[in-house]
Amino acid sequence: TTNELPGDKKPGLTEVNAHWHDVLDIRYRQFLESITALDLDSAQRHLQIFTRLLNAHINFETEHLSGYFASESNTLKLIDADHLILKRTMDRVAAALGQIGSADNARAGLINHLNEFMRLLNVLEHHDEREQAAFYPQVEEAITRAQSDALGNQMNEIMTASISA
Repeated sequence: TTNELPGDKKPGLTEVNAHWHDVLDIRYRQFLESITALDLDSAQRHLQIFTRLLNAHINFETEHLSGYFASESNTLKLIDADHLILKRTMDRVAAALGQIGSADNARAGLINHLNEFMRLLNVLEHHDEREQAAFYPQVEEAITRAQSDALGNQMNEIMTASISA
């Protein structure tokens, strides 16, 4: 995949974020495909990659973008709350995968945990919508185009490195 936009215009922060949200969605859906096929080894690999990507993304936003908001900002509070919910839900998904792997009947274990797996997908979609509607537009208003490009490049580097970490 290329990060080039039409007309050789380099993508800014918002476009790079959208790309990585798409990658996160694809990676989590790969996990879901593996787990529903009861291919637990593949599910574990996909979940590990997804987890590294999600943690890198959350850490990037916390370390590099939160400073553009006042500490009492409602948008920042909502994004921070989303990040907490994502991490807690991710922990539940990882625990559920372990329980399925140790169950006598993996299919029954899967059925018992389907709601947890779908909850994470729903939380991700909700978080993406919140970021697109408020968080990234507010960051973009506070920075120059050059800063947006630089932050986009930095996000690309961090996210790319997290895949192979």
